[in-house]
Amino acid sequence: MRMREITAEMRVRDALPLLSAAEQISLQYWAAEFGIPLREFHLGHIRTYEMQRLQGESRYVVNAEVSVLLRLLESVGLGEDIRRRYQPLRDPEELSPEERAALPERTLKYIEKLEGEIEVFEARNDRTQNRLRKANWAKWSR
Repeated sequence: MRMREITAEMRVRDALPLLSAAEQISLQYWAAEFGIPLREFHLGHIRTYEMQRLQGESRYVVNAEVSVLLRLLESVGLGEDIRRRYQPLRDPEELSPEERAALPERTLKYIEKLEGEIEVFEARNDRTQNRLRKANWAKWSR
């Protein structure tokens, strides 16, 4: 028995059953809102999607969902033009890759050091939140 393959003629909703559960979740909104064949997607669809989704989701969620769509397009040999021109949503204060590249090396190293420290603090915060959740769960599940 031969499994079905995803093709450029399929719509996102047609491809969903052929994807992993995580990919299906990330592509649900795409499937509901864009009923076009995969081969017809262009950067304008991505921008429209971002504007719509940002009304109810964080930029992190929107970036992840766009990333899954781009991987789907790439799996059927599409999306190269979108990938080349697409820039994920970022915090307005965040430096673009071009701005970062223009910084003096010493400044860039200091920023990277600070980013590393932030990652450590975020990891500690996550661990503390998980411990508190577990403690509260144990307290309330008695």
